Amino acid sequence: MVTLNFTDTDLILLELALQELPEKARNALGTRINQQIIAQREALAKAAEDEPKSPEKREGRERTASRAR
Repeated sequence: MVTLNFTDTDLILLELALQELPEKARNALGTRINQQIIAQREALAKAAEDEPKSPEKREGRERTASRAR
């Protein structure tokens, strides 16, 4: 998964560039970006759910993983 970090200037320039696209292309691109954002948020939420809550469980998982290597 790739995380992109944009500055305010980047976003302004992107918005200006998007305004030059035909409406259909702009809408399709916006839809695709939104789908990616949603998928990334869902993946992060699932990873957070799968992470052991207590330090003891986390250490146990790390020991098990290191033994498997």
